[in-house]
Amino acid sequence: MRPIVFISYSWDTEEHKEWILKLATDLITKFGIDVLLDQYELSVGKDLTLFMESSLEKSTKVLLILTPNYKLKAEQRKGGVGFEYSMISQELFEIQADNEKFIPILRNGDLNSSTPKYIKSKIYHPMLNDLDYPNQLFELSRIIYNKPKIVKPKLGKVPDFESIDNDPILEMANKLSEQERLNNELNRIIDSEEGVNIVSKEIDNIHQAIKEKAVRYSEKSEYKFNVQDEYRKNLILSYAGFSVLINWQQVYRNTLDESKLTVSYWKGHLVLNNYDRMYFPGDEPTKQRTLEYKFDLNLNKKNVWKLKDKSTLTSDQIINSSFSYILEEIQRERSRNFRNQ
Repeated sequence: MRPIVFISYSWDTEEHKEWILKLATDLITKFGIDVLLDQYELSVGKDLTLFMESSLEKSTKVLLILTPNYKLKAEQRKGGVGFEYSMISQELFEIQADNEKFIPILRNGDLNSSTPKYIKSKIYHPMLNDLDYPNQLFELSRIIYNKPKIVKPKLGKVPDFESIDNDPILEMANKLSEQERLNNELNRIIDSEEGVNIVSKEIDNIHQAIKEKAVRYSEKSEYKFNVQDEYRKNLILSYAGFSVLINWQQVYRNTLDESKLTVSYWKGHLVLNNYDRMYFPGDEPTKQRTLEYKFDLNLNKKNVWKLKDKSTLTSDQIINSSFSYILEEIQRERSRNFRNQ
């Protein structure tokens, strides 16, 4: 059965409304989720209150798009948000034991400034960073479909409590030893020539994948991405005045210590040899954001890239974020002149 999702949000700005519309459209077209949204359903003469009541009643999930203005209207019971929040808080009270229907999504601000009191204790899904929108959207679809990343394992066998081998201290010691052995093995690989060879192939794969995607997207759309490639060092992906620079810095030949992958997002057209490029004053590229990754291996010995906050991304996620950044910026810039759809 397809989930039915109602989106509760405040009309903060035109840009915010456009983001909500994009979210709804993506959930419908990319993930097969039926979305109830006022921008689709309401027109002159339609009953707003009836729409909100019926949508909250028949939806299987409700997305609460948290912003400072949403909190203000909800707590002061103002406008459509205030009416929806009155119904939502009542339903939350009635189903406290089973409240997975409501999914708070933090869009702007923080937990204190954007979350109404009644749902402050609920775990929220962050969608603050537009550069990571594709990954955040995918994780949201998991939540809506109740398909979590981490799945509770099946029950094991009932232990033989009479056996001398069923000693919890012995089990704890053996598990700790296995974890230590595995982590030492992974550290040994990373701090060796073997690790250097692994990451060299991974960098080659990233460069090759970006070039292949750029060709495919250029053939199948109007967007002609340009790729400049400096073997295992720099790669620049650019189009229409936006660029992503992927730089691999390898310090030693026999260890990955001090080596890092830097991904920087730019407004402006970058070239590999900037000293050959002349810019008019005020036309120089400006850096929007920089992320630095260290290469790592997860417990399944799969290649990952780790940020300072210990979160990890795969190479595919970094590649997709590079293309997404450029397209999101182009859309943001050009859609200002679009007619309302």
